[in-house]
Amino acid sequence: MDRADVIAVEEYRRAHIPLYSAHKLKLGVFGINCSYGVNISHAPTTYKVTWEHTCEIVKRADAIGFDLALPVARWRGFGGSTDFNGESFETYTWAAGLAQATRRIMVAATSHVPTVHPSSRRRPIPIRSRSPTRC
Repeated sequence: MDRADVIAVEEYRRAHIPLYSAHKLKLGVFGINCSYGVNISHAPTTYKVTWEHTCEIVKRADAIGFDLALPVARWRGFGGSTDFNGESFETYTWAAGLAQATRRIMVAATSHVPTVHPSSRRRPIPIRSRSPTRC
């Protein structure tokens, strides 16, 4: 890659990928694909692990300019009296669904390292490039 190619890639990233934008402070929503999100608590909550609820949260975050929606990959919860993260959406499917439902926010998917072959980690395919509403 010569200097002009590097500059073109940087300009594309700033224009199309929220985490490369000119915003100095990047904002995101984290762990909303799991029950209790990131709160280990007995406090009452209105949060529900449903497609409609998580989709609405990410749509609102997108509308107000948040940059990232990052799920937590879980195979099972932590148990105990709260069963923290006992219910969850699988991250790749969740992210793909949200990519078609949102406009700008970067929707990521997380994975457990042993479940992905090293050769496939070399060149991941962004979900954004496969979502027809994001072209």
